[in-house]
Amino acid sequence: MRYFRLWKVFLTNCLIREMGFRANFILGILGNLLSFSINILFFGIIYLNVQSIGGWDVYRTLILVSTCQIINLLYSALFGGIANLTDYVKGGSLDFILLKPLDPQLLISLRYVNLQSFLSLAFPCATIVYVAHLGKIAISFSNLLLYIFLLLCGLLLRYALGFIIMASSLWVVRIDALYALYNYIASLAQYPMSIYKGGVRILFTFVIPIIVIANFPALSLKVSYRQGLSFYPSSSPSFSFPFPAIYFFSVFATIQVPVAENLFETIANTKRRGLC
Repeated sequence: MRYFRLWKVFLTNCLIREMGFRANFILGILGNLLSFSINILFFGIIYLNVQSIGGWDVYRTLILVSTCQIINLLYSALFGGIANLTDYVKGGSLDFILLKPLDPQLLISLRYVNLQSFLSLAFPCATIVYVAHLGKIAISFSNLLLYIFLLLCGLLLRYALGFIIMASSLWVVRIDALYALYNYIASLAQYPMSIYKGGVRILFTFVIPIIVIANFPALSLKVSYRQGLSFYPSSSPSFSFPFPAIYFFSVFATIQVPVAENLFETIANTKRRGLC
């Protein structure tokens, strides 16, 4: 409850700051809409020439793209503050953050709330509803709950990977290029995972688990509890099993956050001892 009240203070401060530059605030929302529209247009042009991509039809792919956009917007809205970690290290303000009677990881991660991203969530959410109606995709209540759960797991995984990268700035100071590369690689999540083969698929599923971030939530809208999740959502042979995939994904996503936190705490404690 204490941290929730603190987050509300952060939210209020960010709202006051954004309202001081309203034109920039509106342009930011329009920029998010334009970026999302370009992705939709890109896949729309592709599906004018093909019926499916790796077993994914146009409706399922648009749901996948929208899901990836939701996760990216939530990541930007809630955890965008971790991008400032290199500035804290370079400017010396990290020392003051570590001395405050608050969890430093929480303060760094949640200090800045991106309200533009919050409001932009309306676009991909509306797209999913419209595509589901257009494609006659019946979404049961259980599918919706599973989708939300896996969406949160994907968000945690996205955050943990990003924070692990930014925490390394305590050693090398400037890590902006690597973080920009991570954000670029994260865009691979919007493509059907069945198009990745061999070592590339293993790399981006188990080593750098990017493609599962949005694919699993999108898949959950088309399966029942008896069907399970399929890595190849088509009539072709696939790895389809009841819930090991969901279990692996959720457990893997949740353990990454403590891994990132322990890494940061280890470095932070070392730095505290240097301050004392």
